[in-house]
Amino acid sequence: MKLTRPLFVALIMLLAFVSVSAQSVTVRPRKVVYKRTAKRVPDFKRTFDVRYPVFSGKLKPAVLQKLRSGTDYWKIFRISLANNLRDDHWLSSLDYGVAYNRNNILSIALTMEGVGAYPDGSTKHLVFDLRTGNRVSHADVFTAARSADLLSKIRSVMKQKEDEATKESEDVREALTHYRTSEDEFYPHIEKIHLKDLDGFSIGDNGVTFYYDYKYAHVVKALEPFDRFVLSYKDLKPFIRTDGLLESFVR
Repeated sequence: MKLTRPLFVALIMLLAFVSVSAQSVTVRPRKVVYKRTAKRVPDFKRTFDVRYPVFSGKLKPAVLQKLRSGTDYWKIFRISLANNLRDDHWLSSLDYGVAYNRNNILSIALTMEGVGAYPDGSTKHLVFDLRTGNRVSHADVFTAARSADLLSKIRSVMKQKEDEATKESEDVREALTHYRTSEDEFYPHIEKIHLKDLDGFSIGDNGVTFYYDYKYAHVVKALEPFDRFVLSYKDLKPFIRTDGLLESFVR
């Protein structure tokens, strides 16, 4: 079939739109082994590893730059490379993992691990809009008018996970009771947890995972209830903004 010029132009524009509307970014690792120079650093702490995410692809240079800045370990975890190269020797490694990378969405987790009196670590779950390079917040993808209902939905899943954990172990039940009664300021009851208290979220094919850091002391860390709570797109549909990045999941 021979296409007329207007139809040909329209087809080209459509293909261009589809290409732009379903972007991803190439993410490759660059590993650097740093050496500490201070004399008082223990031998087993003389080095630490950092695996940097390196972004490339067809995105605009400004977007790639925002992704680099937005995943800067030293900014995200508020630590100093210079200090760690000298006598600050808690840090063992910095690493990342990509959870989702298509449909204009990059969901990435940054992890910091170290050893002091005990091994410890922290993970930041970040979501970026690949059209702009901007970090995505709850407000960018969920309707503000339904935020209370969304929070109620998340709390119900948290409560379910806590109930499951306490049924499996009396130690978990006692730990929860202790932290929620004697140190309520730091370990609030589920009913007192707000969206700002959640430790980020990640995107997947089947739903959104929300995270909460229970911050148990290291000696009872193994007793923590499950710290991630998955809600399907079917469950989230009433709360998802129709002009946001998640709209395509609930069409």
